[in-house]
Amino acid sequence: FFRGDISIPPWRSVHGGEAAMSGSSSASAVSDVLRWNDAATGRMSDLPHARGGASTAMWSYGPQKLLYLFGGCSVVECYDQLKRLDVHKGKWSTEQVKGTPPKRRKGATLNLIGRELEEQYMLLVGGWSLDGPVPKSLKQYSISHNAWESRAFQGTPPPDRWGHTATSIDFEHVIVFGGEGATPGMYLNDVHLLSADKGEWQHLHPRGHERSGADRLIPSGRVGHSASLIKTATSHALYLFGGYTTVTRGMRAHRVATNDLWALDLRNGLQDTSWVKVDTIGVPPAARGHHAAVTSTQGGNIFIAFGCDTTEYVCYNDAFMLDTTFPQGHRWSELPVGLQRPSPRHMLSAWAYEASLYVSGGCTPGRDAAQDHCFSDVWSLSLDGLMQGGKQLNATVSMV
Repeated sequence: FFRGDISIPPWRSVHGGEAAMSGSSSASAVSDVLRWNDAATGRMSDLPHARGGASTAMWSYGPQKLLYLFGGCSVVECYDQLKRLDVHKGKWSTEQVKGTPPKRRKGATLNLIGRELEEQYMLLVGGWSLDGPVPKSLKQYSISHNAWESRAFQGTPPPDRWGHTATSIDFEHVIVFGGEGATPGMYLNDVHLLSADKGEWQHLHPRGHERSGADRLIPSGRVGHSASLIKTATSHALYLFGGYTTVTRGMRAHRVATNDLWALDLRNGLQDTSWVKVDTIGVPPAARGHHAAVTSTQGGNIFIAFGCDTTEYVCYNDAFMLDTTFPQGHRWSELPVGLQRPSPRHMLSAWAYEASLYVSGGCTPGRDAAQDHCFSDVWSLSLDGLMQGGKQLNATVSMV
């Protein structure tokens, strides 16, 4: 294992793994070597074109399990195709969808809504096109009709944004947080709830984290963060990690990456939420944005991988686990991953199948936009040794 800097002036690629060799707490938590495998070469057909910032959502019906992927942008163009991956067969296809497709974009979110097949749809929220955030960007894909449709909701939908998160709490409720608004550099920290059973949007106002003798704290506005739902016997919370925010230095606001961790406490229901600034033990991931996150559905683990800090000209291909059930507190561990691994990148897509994490696409920034490089690949990382007691992985968010 190694940690090395590969100079691609002014960019650096940082490769993780040193902690697992040194006998640190990371090594003691997960001691076996994990290996990335090229899941596409010779195994998958009709891969999507190289792109970053695509939106994904998983759909299952009986033995069938399909991943839907929409949009994303390459170095030279953005896409409006709806791609589909049969995860059992490893075959990609392009859906021939009826209706007017959404505008080409990246940084949108796609969520499966509804329990019954005839009522299920994928809700597309937000996104960025070549001329900025997509205005009035709500669109839905009806699975049974195989058609793009417009739908009116009661209440006020989230203002235009991209690089936000939209997390399914269940089949009928989605929480939208943050992103960059219509004005460049306007990073948002608002919380919106879609109650699909009522057909209604609602702007939530969670209580801030209470500190002795100080104002209540809430997360700063941010873009490119992750949001992961954890529900155990003792916890029901939406965990926010990282992303880009702004700090004031002197008279000016500066864009910075962060690695802070927040939890939106949902134990009292969706109408009575509160923020908690989470303290952790162990070495956390470096500050980053537009990374990937998956969770274990029957446990309290969150896995964070890849991402970049464009303010420091560095990208990552490491992976970390946050154990939210560790008795002494929320604990970070760096996963001991072998030498073969995907290239560092951000704005990748991520999903889970059985006990493996899959990543696809994404881009590595260059010294200027003309030198950006995007990928058309799929890699898998088996986490079977970490999934004790029949836990499964769940791609709660695919970062863009």
